[in-house]
Amino acid sequence: MAGLRRKARILALQTLFEVDLAKHDPERALDYLLEDATVASEGSDFARQLVKGVLEHRPQIDDLIHEAAPTWPLEQMRASTRTFCAWRSMRFYSTPAYR
Repeated sequence: MAGLRRKARILALQTLFEVDLAKHDPERALDYLLEDATVASEGSDFARQLVKGVLEHRPQIDDLIHEAAPTWPLEQMRASTRTFCAWRSMRFYSTPAYR
């Protein structure tokens, strides 16, 4: 189970990075990554849940990032930094994986 969730988290993080950097559709981006991944349906469902959770809570996550780095505008952060901060902030919003 842990290996499956780890793979799902990696896929979710890759998807969020692609969405942030290239502005691709999240579902299509994840579907594309899942084509090459060896993840059971439970893992793909978990990855979808993570991506959806981050995107649904993006305004709140952006507020948390802004509070932590008030002199560093989000627009000036690298996509990888924004994605990582959003990912880490997600632990406040859902999934038992973070508890």
